[in-house]
Amino acid sequence: MIFLKISGGRIMVEKIRIGGAFFDDLAMIPDIKSALTSDRRLSEDEFAARHADTIRRHYTTVARLEFLQEDAYFFASCVWRYLNSLDLRENPEQAKFQRRRPEPWYEPPMARRLA
Repeated sequence: MIFLKISGGRIMVEKIRIGGAFFDDLAMIPDIKSALTSDRRLSEDEFAARHADTIRRHYTTVARLEFLQEDAYFFASCVWRYLNSLDLRENPEQAKFQRRRPEPWYEPPMARRLA
């Protein structure tokens, strides 16, 4: 089995790209778009905890997909990173992200490696 080593910057860019794709889909519903954009000032953890259920409900209703809570949390975190990256493009001096508290996992379960 081959594992590719990816630098932290590339992972960040990939999370922003994933977040952009999810946001574009979720933003087609005005109430969800409004909630996501107004909550982007929350910390990453607060935003992800609040909107993991938003993502689960949306995709269960629209596409009949069921996400695990931790996967929905990860995708909500990606949306937060995407929304805050838009602010950074407008105001580069705001380049401080609020750090997440240590979690036992940082990626969706399918990306975890067995110890």
